[in-house]
Amino acid sequence: MPYPHTEWVSLGGNNEDDIGGNCHMVSYFDGKHTHSILIDAGNKFSKTPGYDQFFPMLPKGIKAIFNTHGHLDHIGAPAHYLNYGLSVPPSYGSPLTMNVQRVQLGRVYGNEKPWHQIHEIEPGRVINVGHFRIEGVSVSHSIPQAMGFYVVTPNARLFFTGDCKWDTNLPVKPTTDAQRLAQIGAKGLDALFLDSTRCHQPGMTRTEQDVREDIRADVLAHPEVTEFIMPIMSTSVQRFAILAQLSQEMNIPVVYEGRAIEDMLEAARRSGIKLKEMYPGSRIHHVRSFEGQQITQSCTRHFHPGTGSQGEINAFFAKALRGGNQNVMLHPEKTRVLFLASVIPGNENLCAPLFATLDDMGISHVIIHTSGHGSSGDLLKYSEVLAPRTLFPVHGSRDHIEHHAQIQTAAGHMVMKAMNGDVVRWVGKNATPVIVGHIETPALACKEVGQEWVTNARSKKESLRNLYEYAVVNSWDAPKPDSGIVLPKDKKIIAPRLTPGFDPE
Repeated sequence: MPYPHTEWVSLGGNNEDDIGGNCHMVSYFDGKHTHSILIDAGNKFSKTPGYDQFFPMLPKGIKAIFNTHGHLDHIGAPAHYLNYGLSVPPSYGSPLTMNVQRVQLGRVYGNEKPWHQIHEIEPGRVINVGHFRIEGVSVSHSIPQAMGFYVVTPNARLFFTGDCKWDTNLPVKPTTDAQRLAQIGAKGLDALFLDSTRCHQPGMTRTEQDVREDIRADVLAHPEVTEFIMPIMSTSVQRFAILAQLSQEMNIPVVYEGRAIEDMLEAARRSGIKLKEMYPGSRIHHVRSFEGQQITQSCTRHFHPGTGSQGEINAFFAKALRGGNQNVMLHPEKTRVLFLASVIPGNENLCAPLFATLDDMGISHVIIHTSGHGSSGDLLKYSEVLAPRTLFPVHGSRDHIEHHAQIQTAAGHMVMKAMNGDVVRWVGKNATPVIVGHIETPALACKEVGQEWVTNARSKKESLRNLYEYAVVNSWDAPKPDSGIVLPKDKKIIAPRLTPGFDPE
């Protein structure tokens, strides 16, 4: 029988050639029983026709899920677990993170059926689950209220950053809690699991305030423009806060549109992020409001953020370029497009037609953006402050993990590399981690097959819900055509069991 020990395994996120589907399983075996939790459970978009998304398959026996922030590549799976018929354990996260998850649950699973338990927690609160003591610690990201998790077991202290950068002056607080991170590091940290997404970039990631100044300078440099169209990621609440700041300072109203943006701003409001109260001089209106219509129809100078920064064909921006939106004028001299998001790798073919159309129309455009992920300088700051005995590069492809490891090794840190399915174990206190084996990491694959209207039993309100078909696959890559796997219509495929507390022969 193996000795008591702590284990970690990436069930998704440390992929061979791309990013997404982030999910960490942490287990503690006390000699008789194993307790396990998940840090995140997110989606990964498919590159193969026939599949829309993949999710890490939910192992049996998970006691709780801790959610670092409100991006779907970290929190997108639970709604699909429920929709597939699985029992989902309680979920914990910041108010905004969990409100975004509520939106996702409504869209995928429906509001008329019971959800799993959802718990909103603030930074510093300690949750005890089985042998685990878990504390949320504020980190900076492009969506507010992101948290890393400090996980303590009887023999190991682990820290998972989630997505992070070292920006201590975000418009929406809190930001990276450098003081608490230093305290954790001073106690002795066995392992740090650190975001690798942007490790190839030297220096520090630009701050949100840098973006604010760039927008201000661009607006001042183009006094002839009355319509600043701003394609933006719906989750970029920090960027919306910047627009609210500039609206107050420059006396320029903000008129927004797009369902995803509506949902996100409502989730932010419910989470205590009330931009109009933060910036009382700002003017923020939905395009369908009386004020929004007055501004757009009178051609009053305004900011016009909307969905579609990644070329989505049914989003606001693509429709506007096709002439299907009466709220924009798209005049070569009066319109300027400020992309407040960069092109996500893999979306180049979707976005290229947007830029070409703008060029054909003679409409000037520019990208003004910063990442929510830390560059090499940010990552070295985290490793310096937390001072782990072992650092694990996570959240990236094999290339990201290899490059991040080189940076941290050069800085004098002990680094261990592990991909999806590699089981890492700590036996005893102050132990050196060892890879003891490998497990399969099956994924829940899905494709969208339509939509339906459903009625909430309590509110009696109707809402539109997506319909999906599912299959369990043994790889994060879609199966080859000759694999024999077919998306089921009437029956469910039972997933191979993932066994926490894996012990090799």
